[in-house]
Amino acid sequence: METTTKVFKSIDVGEDLWSSYINNFNLIFEKEYSFDLFKQKYFYTIYEYSYHSFLVNKDNNVVGACTIIPYEYLIGEEKKLLGLVVDVFILEKFRTSPFLLSNLYKSLKSFLIEDDIKFIIAVPNKDAYPYWKKVVKWKDIGRLPYYVLPVKTGNILGKYQYANSLNAFFVYLYISIVKLFLIVFDSSNKESYIHINRNNTILEKHRYSKNHKLFKNTEKNIFFSYTVVNEKGVNTVYILDFYNNKRIKTSSVLNNTVMYILKKEKVDLIIFVGKLNFFQTTLFKLRKNREPKALTLTGDVIIDVEDSDIWFDYKNWDFGLFNYDVR
Repeated sequence: METTTKVFKSIDVGEDLWSSYINNFNLIFEKEYSFDLFKQKYFYTIYEYSYHSFLVNKDNNVVGACTIIPYEYLIGEEKKLLGLVVDVFILEKFRTSPFLLSNLYKSLKSFLIEDDIKFIIAVPNKDAYPYWKKVVKWKDIGRLPYYVLPVKTGNILGKYQYANSLNAFFVYLYISIVKLFLIVFDSSNKESYIHINRNNTILEKHRYSKNHKLFKNTEKNIFFSYTVVNEKGVNTVYILDFYNNKRIKTSSVLNNTVMYILKKEKVDLIIFVGKLNFFQTTLFKLRKNREPKALTLTGDVIIDVEDSDIWFDYKNWDFGLFNYDVR
């Protein structure tokens, strides 16, 4: 089927293209997203736009797309712009060549170079991962770890529900005991060499929607955010971010976050995805063979720099669901 590739910045996309893009995005991903959600995601950025490569058919409908969102990261003390690849799709009947996705992505590189975006990152799903690795030649940075706290194992396992109340009681007791130890033995996060610039004023407006819950109390030296979802009958809380007034993650802030969730939410399972660079006993790290799905952070160099090898060393990164919700 005849198609053409068109590239845009968000501010240059017409109403008709937005309409067909949103309709086909919702169709392929089985969502019901409105333009307002995409506006928040694509326009509330460091440049007030994102980059879009659209596969358009003869009727001027968007039948495929690749989007890159610009973010400001700190590499040590230096601010640099990175791009996050998101929302990649092609409707099945238009998948006429194995290179279509690659071409959609590569067609955006001139925009990225123009805006001095040196590196892109992505977390492709398990089906897309081999393609981006073998065809587009993205390189692995590292696999994102899962940390969990099972609260009601009966609901998680789908059996032994009679033990849920007792299980939840002992979890609450355990978290309370940990809290007491943290009065003396609190530890803090060692700042990663590469991390998103949380001081960017537009970041929280971009990242959080009505589906997220935020708690901030400067007197108690705490901020955290999370979202509650029902996944196959399991009430799951995903912790997105947490830190103290100095924007430093600590074991006590994590513990207080979990304690708050246990008190306020009807929760079966609490999950944090990403690296924890400090000692903590509130959450338990999952073995890789127990993870719900493998989440591999990948990258591609857009503008060559002398120290490009640092991008591909996972120990340099702080990356999790706050950076990109890949649930």
